[in-house]
Amino acid sequence: MKKKKILILGSSGTLGRCLFNSLKKKNKYIILHNGLIRRKFDLSYQFQIAKLLNKTKPDLIINCSAIINIDYCERYKKKSKKINVETLNHIFLLKKKLNLDFELIQISTDQMYNRSNCLASSEKSKTYILNEYTKQKIECENLCNKNKALILRLNYFAYEKNNLFYWIVNSIKKNKKVYFFKHVYFNPLSLTSLSNIISQIAKKKIQGKFDGVYNLGSKGFISKSEFAIYINKKFKKYRFNNYNVVLS
Repeated sequence: MKKKKILILGSSGTLGRCLFNSLKKKNKYIILHNGLIRRKFDLSYQFQIAKLLNKTKPDLIINCSAIINIDYCERYKKKSKKINVETLNHIFLLKKKLNLDFELIQISTDQMYNRSNCLASSEKSKTYILNEYTKQKIECENLCNKNKALILRLNYFAYEKNNLFYWIVNSIKKNKKVYFFKHVYFNPLSLTSLSNIISQIAKKKIQGKFDGVYNLGSKGFISKSEFAIYINKKFKKYRFNNYNVVLS
């Protein structure tokens, strides 16, 4: 039987690169990408996306491409929207224009929930536009719902730049004071666990079995201050006995 092809967009990013490696190890699919170290196709241009889709003709697209820097999105609304929203719109338009047949998984965020509420959020919970980034992600979800794509709302931690975990660990190393709100809750997954879960989901989505919105997260919840304290205790115990972090 001919192997199905999965195209990962945003494969030079933290999640995209890890997901590529996770799927590649399984050796069940042909795994394609738009660059693992640097981008080979500029997804901000429709003709570049068309070239990529014509070249790869995927059975499934996993869209991890996004500008996730909240300050950047706020400052450069048009530039960030071009990547975060218009890329996805071009993909759906080209699917019809080029007569392509593929499924799509869109990576979204949990940041649109009321994060000061310690009660569990479900896929039916009210969403909030907290900033330009969440506004753009909600626009993406609306596009996906119209095109029967699968939306995964998630949060993960990894020792990678621009990630909360990375920032906490480096603050511990440098003995810096860090401050968190006590009542901002989340339930993140480790990057490795998340990649393995999405790999399993891809197996079903490539067969067109389901769409809609799904939350991915760890069991229970934790405040960001508790998360930082937990990491601090672990590092003090196992590695950085001479470092300390002050939290409030």
